[in-house]
Amino acid sequence: LTRVVLRYVPFHVGQPFDAFDERVALTRFRLLGTGFFRDVQLSLKRGSKRGNVVLVVDVVERNTIVVNEFWLGLASDVNPNGSARPITAYGGLDVSESNLAGTGLLLGGALAVADRQLALRARFAAPQIGTSSFGFNAQLLF
Repeated sequence: LTRVVLRYVPFHVGQPFDAFDERVALTRFRLLGTGFFRDVQLSLKRGSKRGNVVLVVDVVERNTIVVNEFWLGLASDVNPNGSARPITAYGGLDVSESNLAGTGLLLGGALAVADRQLALRARFAAPQIGTSSFGFNAQLLF
């Protein structure tokens, strides 16, 4: 969780800091904008040396399990010889965890079922690799 929070804090240890810097308020909104947190509070605490302060970031995580899609329906089909098959039902569900164990990683999966048919999808995404602006996305379909 600390690594995810620090990714959005523009200040570094030992860097001169102004409590009225607009980046302080922006940091709060950037963290809220991730969708990982229900509440973000920033405060200052006296540092170990005179004139030093510590920026304290308190976050409350939100439930990040998301139902992306839900399907229900009826389908009609024909045999290879052209005769109609009976109408059958199908259904499916696509679910994701968008902040896996507080790491900012996404893990998701989908399942669809129909008469004698099954479809599966697994998803993994790392929206940011380290401190770079690069991310990683992978899907496995069956």
